[in-house]
Amino acid sequence: MSHSETNLYEDSLISEVIGLDWAADDAINAGLLPDHFSGIENAAIFTVVMSRRAKDQPVNAADISAALSYINCTRDMIEACCARIDAARCETKTGVSVEYYATKIIANWRAREHASSVAIMQSDIRRGTDWQDADAQHQARVNDLMESSANTGIKTFSDTRETLLRDLNGLNPPGLQTGFRDVDAAIGYLRPGNMILVCGSTGLGKSAFALNIAIQNAKLKNRVCIVSVEMKTNEIHERAVAIHTGICPTGVISKTIGETEKREWSRAINEVCELPIMVIDEVTGLETIVYRLRNAHRRSKIDLVIVDYAQMISAEGSNREQEVARVARTFKVLAVSMGIPIILLAQTNRDAEKRKDTKPQLSDIRDSAALAQDANMVLMLYRHEIHHPNERRGEIDVYIRKGRSVGRGIVTLNFHDASTTFTDMEPSYDHVSVPSDSRKK
Repeated sequence: MSHSETNLYEDSLISEVIGLDWAADDAINAGLLPDHFSGIENAAIFTVVMSRRAKDQPVNAADISAALSYINCTRDMIEACCARIDAARCETKTGVSVEYYATKIIANWRAREHASSVAIMQSDIRRGTDWQDADAQHQARVNDLMESSANTGIKTFSDTRETLLRDLNGLNPPGLQTGFRDVDAAIGYLRPGNMILVCGSTGLGKSAFALNIAIQNAKLKNRVCIVSVEMKTNEIHERAVAIHTGICPTGVISKTIGETEKREWSRAINEVCELPIMVIDEVTGLETIVYRLRNAHRRSKIDLVIVDYAQMISAEGSNREQEVARVARTFKVLAVSMGIPIILLAQTNRDAEKRKDTKPQLSDIRDSAALAQDANMVLMLYRHEIHHPNERRGEIDVYIRKGRSVGRGIVTLNFHDASTTFTDMEPSYDHVSVPSDSRKK
């Protein structure tokens, strides 16, 4: 669109809103902002219009002219704006085209911003930035641009009435299963738009726990994407085969398994390949990860994302706490925008080992409190036998330390360390404790 056409829409809208309060409200409700204007005089006028309507004040020409001096406009700018306002006062106005003009102005702004982002990407590449990183940053800017909604984002309960009624009558899917009977019963499934934080200390089994969930969902034909900063795809494939077969991969590597297990392992390699699981590995930059996830989701809808793990991802921030906070916030927003659950793994520090009570607490999460704050749910893994080697061998507790719309409690699972496999406890076992942390003897 030509510059003259852009100015025409902007000039027409300003002419319509001056003197018509309801037309100004329509423009604001359409999501129009001063930044969307290319003409600085029109942007300054609309800044005053928005300010006055926010205070329920009229948008007549005289008051707008008087208010311009309060938004740091220069004398020349005020004179130019006043001339524009005087011209608008003499023009016929109906207000009926305001939303159309606002839509065009926003579309033009997006086009300008997109062109600017392309120029930045090209400049970055010329300066030596890796083209994939430069493209990932460009795509991140474009995604933010496209998600700048052209409405106020305000909803009423009427907008969600149908969803609640469908929930009541069992017509909406409750969410994805974890594959563990008692975990699902305790947390009410993995709900779309939720970020679920799974925490544990190094080597405790959080990666294995998440991979078990991935495999269970993939077997139900749900498409799963694993973002692995720490492990490569072949390692995840090997672990998946171990979970699928129950065979310890160490025996495969050391060539100590028998012929029967060898055949079973070989068959499982192919069977696991058929599962709808994809992996993003060898990438640590947050923007690149998000770019690849969005691209994959656009090509073929992803149902579940697992990120392993938060503290290994690099992001912008003046310190480590801010970097991790940005990671947490980004994946929370991504879960909402993609409409799927995202499981984000996180390390805990070793402070618990210095306490008499070694059970995990939210304060044990390493680097940033924002991880727990942004999460819809926090699950913390705990193995009693690590601290008491002769007690509760082969068990792992899943502590529900935070859950919106769910109670706190503990769920206990079997954990087969050799094959990194999790299974439900027998129903007769006291495997669920809600809401107390105490266990029956």
